[in-house]
Amino acid sequence: MESHLSQIERLKAVRATARRQLDQVNCELRSAFVAAHKAGVRVNLLDWIEAHLCATGTAASGFGKDLLGDPGFVQNLREGRKARPRTDELVRRHLSA
Repeated sequence: MESHLSQIERLKAVRATARRQLDQVNCELRSAFVAAHKAGVRVNLLDWIEAHLCATGTAASGFGKDLLGDPGFVQNLREGRKARPRTDELVRRHLSA
């Protein structure tokens, strides 16, 4: 029984370390998207949004609702919808701020 509990504790510690590493990578990825945008590189909007959501812990529906009044915006992009040019630019300006 002791070995099972120690294995559980070890795995919980590994999970905590992995979460910290993932958080760091997501923040770096978000920063890379911002830097690319500022350098004039046109990056995939959905990839940038996903990195932002992961880095900030923001829910997809909350992001769309707060920014555009559309809680389904990110889900629609995930399903293949393309943002209108004006919406695309608005989202990019928001993400780069």
